Amino acid sequence: MRTPWTKTEIQYLKDHYHNDSMEDLVKALNKSISKIRAQAGYLQLHKSQEFFQKGLGGRSTGTIGKSTRFQKGHVSWNKGLHINTGGIQTQFKQGHKPHNTKHDGCIAQRRDKRGHYHLWYRISEGKWIQYHVKIWIDHHGSVPKGHCVTFKNRDTIDCRIENLELITRLENMHRNSIMRFPEDIRKTIHALKKLKKVIHEKDKPE
Repeated sequence: MRTPWTKTEIQYLKDHYHNDSMEDLVKALNKSISKIRAQAGYLQLHKSQEFFQKGLGGRSTGTIGKSTRFQKGHVSWNKGLHINTGGIQTQFKQGHKPHNTKHDGCIAQRRDKRGHYHLWYRISEGKWIQYHVKIWIDHHGSVPKGHCVTFKNRDTIDCRIENLELITRLENMHRNSIMRFPEDIRKTIHALKKLKKVIHEKDKPE
């Protein structure tokens, strides 16, 4: 239980805190070190210069709790031993793989940065290939340098060989750029971009 300081205890602390060791104060007041320091801080009491000259440094004489300290030369009982920190039953064993690890030949669906979904085929651990490219290679051999396999109906999930075709990357760029549109539509697109830029500038705070 919390016991309040009496006037006598407070006066004793004021008279002796400056020069007495913490051990002596604990014995005289029958209070813990933390309570004595807290009360001394509240009363703005400080150790005297003579106290520090004794080499005590504002701390106890060092005898409090001495019986429970490690003595000089003490060797810990677990020195040199491998200590299990627990949880070994739930640790992953060497070579363990998560339950959702894909197997070779697995087909997974992923979405690219443009939001289009594609199918991927696992060749081996850590090695994947786009499934439509694999289908093409299985039927026609490797894809020549500077070429790519695309979808005729633009459905990136439809990997039937009938829906695949081999084109140059330059042709693919034109198909996916503004150049695939007639000139009048290209001009309209450019005009819209300029209009959006003007609106954006107008909406900026002053």
